[in-house]
Order: sequence, then structure tokens, then C-alpha cells
Amino acid sequence: IDTQTTLADGHAIDGLDGLRDYLLNQRRDVIIGQFCRKLLGYALGREVQLSDSPLLEDMRRQLAQNDYRASVAVELVVMSPQFTRKRASE
Repeated sequence: IDTQTTLADGHAIDGLDGLRDYLLNQRRDVIIGQFCRKLLGYALGREVQLSDSPLLEDMRRQLAQNDYRASVAVELVVMSPQFTRKRASE
């Protein structure tokens, strides 16, 4: 099985270890950003809005400071004003 490939951005990877290394070192910020956006949107039951930007930045910062533990992001979401003051749908 040939496990070597070149991605659209020109990076060559070899197997799962190469993919893991690429995602952790080259695409970490993008992946963490999308994780935060999707987690927040799911928790709130709505699309992420511009007013959510400070919370998203705080989530990214806290994740980086706490070894990227998902529990840190979940705690920030459930303690946020967006979550605790969520309006019931009519």
C-alpha cells in the first residue's frame, strides 16, 4: 500500500504519522478554530455570531494554555453568558 501523498497545499505526507504531524504542526490553529466554532454553535443551537468572537478567542487561548483538553472548552461554553442566558425558542 502506497501511503505517501502530496496535499493540495504542497505538503508531502507519509501515512498516519505524517498526517498527524501535518495536522498538529501545520493546521492546528485552523482545526482548533473550527472545533471551537462548531462546539459553541452546537451548544447554543444557533450559528456563531460576530458577538461570539471574544468567547471564541478565549476558548482558543485557554485550550492552548491547558494542553488542548476539550473539557476546558466545554466549561468555557457552559459558563458563558451566551449559554447561561440563552432564550427559549418561540
